[in-house]
Amino acid sequence: MNIFYKTVMNINKKINEIKTLKYKQTFNFSKQYRKPSKPWNNSEQFKDERKLHAYYNFGLYAFVFGACYAAVPFYKLFCEHVGISGNFDQKDYSMKGKNIAVHKKYKVQFKAEADPEVDWMFEPIQNELIINAGETALAFYKAYNREVDPVIGMICNIQCIP
Repeated sequence: MNIFYKTVMNINKKINEIKTLKYKQTFNFSKQYRKPSKPWNNSEQFKDERKLHAYYNFGLYAFVFGACYAAVPFYKLFCEHVGISGNFDQKDYSMKGKNIAVHKKYKVQFKAEADPEVDWMFEPIQNELIINAGETALAFYKAYNREVDPVIGMICNIQCIP
């Protein structure tokens, strides 16, 4: 009984400490939210903060403008470093000025397939050509439409496999 009584007394003592004015004053937050004696907009602190924000904004805008202005040269340097040409102009595929082994011969084989939905017979006239390097050659194909209605086909897929 004695231990229980001491525990209850300790709890009552703590409750009384919480209720006292001394304890309440340590947690008084009202001082933080008081209005200043003079308007805050006219104070020196407000003017300094406005200047600071203006400098930050100006710095940010200058950085973004500079990054946009420098993006093109940096992209060019990146493309040169990586090996991307970067321009999509027409390229010169002519053989002028290039060392060509003219005596070397190449064998070009031809195959032809038509879509199964289109009832066509499509085959090359010659199965292969032997040509020299840089030589232009012409290959012929034969096509026959097995359907009654005329069908025009214009899509061709060319694959070059070494």
